[in-house]
Amino acid sequence: TWESFRKTGTIHVLVVSGMHVGLIGTIWFITLGLCRVPRGLRFLLTGAALAVYCTLTGANPPILRATITGILLCFGLYQGRRILALNSLGLAGLAILGTSPRALYDVSFQLSFGSVLGILILAPRLTTPFQEKEWWNLKPCRWIAQGLAVSVGAWVAVTPLTAWHFHMVTPMALLANLVVVPWSSALIAMGLVLYGAGWIDPRLACSTAATFSWATAGLHRLVVWLAQQPGGSW
Repeated sequence: TWESFRKTGTIHVLVVSGMHVGLIGTIWFITLGLCRVPRGLRFLLTGAALAVYCTLTGANPPILRATITGILLCFGLYQGRRILALNSLGLAGLAILGTSPRALYDVSFQLSFGSVLGILILAPRLTTPFQEKEWWNLKPCRWIAQGLAVSVGAWVAVTPLTAWHFHMVTPMALLANLVVVPWSSALIAMGLVLYGAGWIDPRLACSTAATFSWATAGLHRLVVWLAQQPGGSW
């Protein structure tokens, strides 16, 4: 399983990474909105939730980077200020290197900051639930274009790093991430529902558990199939 995800350039979905911080923050923000929590308070509570999640997961460089930028985003939107993503990324880098300068030579630090930098430079403006109230009304073509831009930006930035550290280039990642990232994100959201349902009544979790198991097996089969395609990784 690990080798298949590695060959398709989607290994990041199997480890706790910045993507998960963003997903947890988004789910939490939407949940607070459904509970009619005032918008300003939602930003503050989301920032606090990100800090707790960072502590629970060990605060490795990708998690710390995403948490710092996420908290800055929440605080800036709470203050009604314009958010400059490159400034937030730079501040996160300074904070990590200020406390642990050797992190600069850590592969996870390089891949995490490199991928985000590539996305910010090469991808168009991204719309998130934090920044736009009607983000769900975007046209499908806009979502596809954004997803492709993110995949290309991240791949271009990290390919030299993966070639240097792991002696591998994965062109399949451009296509695989368009499917694997949303699929794995849906699995995480489904897992949270399953966990909550199990606490309320184990019987409520039965149907969700069956769907979760089927979806997980389907993702695994897809990645294994992609990994077997010729030219997918060199």
